[in-house]
Amino acid sequence: MELLFEGRSWTVGKSDIRRSDGTAAGMLDRRAMTSLVHVLDNEEYVMYQGRMERHPRSWVVRNEYDEVVGRLRKRAGVSFKHFVYDAGTRGVFEITKDSAARRYRIEGPDGIIFAEWDRRWGRTVAYRLQPESGSGTVSQHEWIAALLGLEELIVDPVLLSAAVSGVLSLVWWT
Repeated sequence: MELLFEGRSWTVGKSDIRRSDGTAAGMLDRRAMTSLVHVLDNEEYVMYQGRMERHPRSWVVRNEYDEVVGRLRKRAGVSFKHFVYDAGTRGVFEITKDSAARRYRIEGPDGIIFAEWDRRWGRTVAYRLQPESGSGTVSQHEWIAALLGLEELIVDPVLLSAAVSGVLSLVWWT
């Protein structure tokens, strides 16, 4: 079943995860001033959490017991369109960003999964996770935690710090 959720959001707090029929499938909880994201069930218990690790630069997904279940990283030597999600004994998944089609293609030992996105109001990104048959070793909620890490990995920290310092310089001089 398809799941719908919001991607990068400049606000903090909770947002819904919905099935394609509109029923609730959980929530996302973003923490202020961090890259930490919790994927919650309908009773607001943590199912998965994702956070950035600096060395090596990767997005780590943990389960409700705080055990590492997967690690997302940019594929070495390749542009920001190719990523790898290592789910340990469950397999390694190749993730390719197709900007023209506005989707991520996730390929692994289980089959293929697509995650499409669309911009809303110019600032948030809405995702639709579409699993194919046989893509069950990584749960859809775990994929949500992993996909939110893609946004963190795509943002180049050097460019981001330059942009922030440029804005701060403008504020200082005005």
